[in-house]
Amino acid sequence: MMLIAGSSCKKEGVNENLDPKNQKPVDFMSTKVGSYWKYGAQDGVAYTRYAREKDTMKNNLKYSYYERQDDSTGTIIPEFFGKNGEYHITLIDLDGLQTTYLNYAFWKDSARKGDRILPDGGWLNPVLWRQRVY
Repeated sequence: MMLIAGSSCKKEGVNENLDPKNQKPVDFMSTKVGSYWKYGAQDGVAYTRYAREKDTMKNNLKYSYYERQDDSTGTIIPEFFGKNGEYHITLIDLDGLQTTYLNYAFWKDSARKGDRILPDGGWLNPVLWRQRVY
C-alpha cells in the first residue's frame, strides 16, 4: 500500500512572493513624459532613461514603462519599474528577446546599511553596479 502525502507550502523569497494586490505607484522616480535621467560609467558607456507615463502588466504585476537609450548607438531597450508593498521591483530580461522576464525586487523601503537580499528572501545590500547620475 502506498501513501502519498501532499501539502501546499509558500514559496520562499521576496521575488517569489510578490502580491498583485499589493501594488503601489512608483515613487522613487517620475513617470511623467519629459522626465529623463542621464547615466554614465567609467568606461565611457552612457545612456539616458526616459519616462513614458505608461503602465503595463507583466508576470501578473503592474509596472511603469521606461525606455533606456544607448547614447552612442541610439539602441532603445524597454525597462519596467514598479512597487510591491515595501519592495521596489523591476523585470530582468532572461532571453534577450524581451519575451521572458523575471520579477526582481532590487530595493526595500527603509533598508539600512548592511542589509542583504538573498535567494531565501533575506536582504543583502551589496553594490551590484555603480552609476553616475548627471
